[in-house]
Amino acid sequence: HPYMITNLCARNIIDSVLSVMNNQSSFKIQLKNGYKSYVIGYSQGGQTSLGTMRAVENYIPSGLKSTINLQKCYSGAGPHDLPATMESFLSKGPDGNGIVYPNLIYLVVKGIMSAGYKCMEGYKLEDFFTNEFLASGIKDGLDAKNINLGSKINEFLYFQDLNKLITPDLQNPNSKLHKDLKKALSYNSLASGWTVTKPVYVYHHKDDDMVPSVNIEKVKAGIAKGNNLVECKVVTDDTGKDPTNVFDFIHVRAAPEFYTSSGKDLIKSLYSKS
Repeated sequence: HPYMITNLCARNIIDSVLSVMNNQSSFKIQLKNGYKSYVIGYSQGGQTSLGTMRAVENYIPSGLKSTINLQKCYSGAGPHDLPATMESFLSKGPDGNGIVYPNLIYLVVKGIMSAGYKCMEGYKLEDFFTNEFLASGIKDGLDAKNINLGSKINEFLYFQDLNKLITPDLQNPNSKLHKDLKKALSYNSLASGWTVTKPVYVYHHKDDDMVPSVNIEKVKAGIAKGNNLVECKVVTDDTGKDPTNVFDFIHVRAAPEFYTSSGKDLIKSLYSKS
């Protein structure tokens, strides 16, 4: 499915849940009276979990909403504000302050281009990415879902010079291309335009090296109306991180703690006598 398309990802989750509920015998399960549901996810799954909460609370018919009976959302390290995420990536330029992830930028742009937004009509990948990147083999490997890109991703993972990765048009905030992409990204942002009405737990490492922590700040400022949003930071140190291993990301290391933390809270709520 198109990467980062929030409503489509949410619909995939909702349709899957309803399918299981309507075919319980096939799955050899039986829901008990008074059942409740919860949604948990990390990274793009974090975006999808929050997007699913928004969809259930705001978009689907009340009958389906009561059928699903979604109670809580746990969202870890999600790219909830895609324009802010884009700006964070583009600010990590050739001065060497930070890291740029070509695979992530490519997947996001490709997903947005395939979503059919009017503002993206007429654009090609060549408008966004340099010939050097498009010929690197990463694009073809990602398109083929080849998980064994290995040294090829290692070679292109740390782009300190954006000029080798993306076109001047994409880097220029005043260009039509840059503005059109930002508009399309804004259609899939979760950090504003709705109000949290159920408990939502949003986690993020303050030094996340893949999904910038500006996302949790945007969520906090945009949808934390009242007391239903609880913000927790997963990890605040890099103990044990191996700087010589390009695949040893803080973003990845924080995931187990997120699931452990959210899992403990979930178990408490499931078995609480109150």
